[in-house]
Amino acid sequence: MTTELQQTKGTFKLIGKVTNIDRENNYVEKIAERGKRKGDPQRQLRFGVRTSPTNEIQVGMFSYEPEEVFLWNSTKRKDNPSYKGERVEYSKWSKNRKNYEQSGTVPLQTKIGIEYATDEKGKLKVQTQNLPTYDAMEYIHEHLYNGDSIVVEGDISYNTYENKQGQMVTSTNYNVTSLFKLKKEVDFENEDFEETSLFVQEMVFVDAENFKKESKAEITGRIIAYNKQYVDADFTINYEHDDEANTFKKMAEAYAKAVKFGSLIKVHGNIVNRAVTSMVEADDGDKNDILAMLSGEKNRMETVTNYQRFMEIRGTDDLEAGVYDEDDFTSENDKLVEEVTEDEDDALGDLRGNGKSKVSDDPFGADSDDFEIDDDSLPF
Repeated sequence: MTTELQQTKGTFKLIGKVTNIDRENNYVEKIAERGKRKGDPQRQLRFGVRTSPTNEIQVGMFSYEPEEVFLWNSTKRKDNPSYKGERVEYSKWSKNRKNYEQSGTVPLQTKIGIEYATDEKGKLKVQTQNLPTYDAMEYIHEHLYNGDSIVVEGDISYNTYENKQGQMVTSTNYNVTSLFKLKKEVDFENEDFEETSLFVQEMVFVDAENFKKESKAEITGRIIAYNKQYVDADFTINYEHDDEANTFKKMAEAYAKAVKFGSLIKVHGNIVNRAVTSMVEADDGDKNDILAMLSGEKNRMETVTNYQRFMEIRGTDDLEAGVYDEDDFTSENDKLVEEVTEDEDDALGDLRGNGKSKVSDDPFGADSDDFEIDDDSLPF
């Protein structure tokens, strides 16, 4: 008997400054040339969010022109608990958008707030828009600029592809579902600045290896998509600069020793994508004879730049042991799930790391005082 694969979801939250929004081909409108949607209009938007002086995350959006739009009306839900939204043709919504908005009926795909206006009380308030992803990309492209301070949230997806070297590579995509411009500019130099580059990810535990000499552990997690397809992704636990309680070292050891394949876990941490410059001792071995004579006094140090890109686990929010067996991920599967061991059941103590994630489970939610978001538009 096998266990049906269930989607594992991931979300992210970034606060920082916009970069590369004006780069050529970062916003593309074209007609699909192949696939099931061949001949249909499609849009793609990509830009960066600098979350610290050294960390920058690339985010994006993609959509074909929708055939239908899912709409939600909070008042209808309050009056009728069985109300579950409605679907209308995209062309109908587009032509009657203002009428829908005036009645409080809006799409739920993306929530955008970039422009501000003064209300009747003289207070500067963000103008929130609920848009299909297809329309949101055009609006963001036209109204967002490099250097704007924003908070952006969304979901995480993964895909594999073969690179130019013939190696299979897993890429991580940060898909925008909520974007708001902040009234107060992000100041990296402020002594109270605290970076926000966060993720939350559900996954099936595959394996863990603790590299004690490097003070880190590498975790392999299996991500299951909505269509039951899955891909393995890598995560890192760093404990080189651990706290006095050795919190992250204990978490790394717990993953390596106690957690078994098939456990369903939910982790949170930091998204890292930065260039690290360091000084290394120069090597004169490759210099030719003439250059060696011209070089004079030896340059003892050279600058080397290394690029770091990984998802750093800082804590575990949940662990459910023994959910899947290896055969659940194959075509031949008639084994029962193995019983949970006592060690694995108790492992969450050290796996917790630094506590609960700061990323909201609500992809449209926000906890910044710089803007207001009405959660009544959500269908739950």
